[in-house]
Amino acid sequence: MITDMAREHQDDVLRAEIRVGRQGRIVIPAPLRRALGYQEGDELIAYILEGQLVISTRDAIMDLVRGSVEVEPGRSVVDELIAERRQEARREEEEERAWLEERSTHRRSSR
Repeated sequence: MITDMAREHQDDVLRAEIRVGRQGRIVIPAPLRRALGYQEGDELIAYILEGQLVISTRDAIMDLVRGSVEVEPGRSVVDELIAERRQEARREEEEERAWLEERSTHRRSSR
């Protein structure tokens, strides 16, 4: 349920004060829906990011993901993520190996 809608247009920010209603329901005010192009029946995804509730479309989230991952032309995002993870795993293995070697050397020298 919306109460005391306080809409401001300041620095390209459109704001509206809303209230959580029964069963946790909220209503996205019409000016915000229009600004975002949301229409009745659209599927939205809600998540918490840095203590804030974020409501977005799946397409908008995918655009953010694609924009945050640099992909070589002709490679898929999945292939790129797998390659990055493999590289990170190799780095972690090297760090662990170095730590174990240092620990082993330290034990031998303290005897």
